[in-house]
Amino acid sequence: IGQGRASPENCSRMRILSHDCTQTQFVSGSGAKSPGEGALSHMGVLLLDEINKYGPKLIEAVRDAYDSGCTRSSRSGEVITYPARFLMAGNMNPCQCAGLGAPNSVCTCTAQRLAGHWTRLGRQMIQRFDIRLPVKPRENILSLIGSPSQADSLYIEKIKNAAARQSFRYRYIDNIDYN
Repeated sequence: IGQGRASPENCSRMRILSHDCTQTQFVSGSGAKSPGEGALSHMGVLLLDEINKYGPKLIEAVRDAYDSGCTRSSRSGEVITYPARFLMAGNMNPCQCAGLGAPNSVCTCTAQRLAGHWTRLGRQMIQRFDIRLPVKPRENILSLIGSPSQADSLYIEKIKNAAARQSFRYRYIDNIDYN
């Protein structure tokens, strides 16, 4: 997580920047004088999803906005500047095959392929992340919500009970059964 001069206490919004976003979409929006994703994340969190898949121009635009605290767009000979101070967070697989470090998987990447995977992001961008954490996948998704040994019927029953409680709460409101 990198801190681009916005504090976590001030962050009220989060923008997820997909790897298929272009440099133009990040710097300037679709309209003549509309802000791009960088400015829309001002005083919020900008999550760089699958950061290793970003093109070099987009990485450079994100890095420039992060360092300067603003985005600059030129249209029709006019330069428009928007503030872009955000907390930056990113995620990526540790290798291209996503097998590196996974408990029940084998990494099939060569040393060259692994080096290229990290080189694409670039040392300058990696250095802007103050905290870097390896995250291991869960072996069983049910462990997120309780004991993995519980049957599906128990969860179905919990869902039905929650729906009944909501229906009871909204019983006096026309045409609304759930929130």
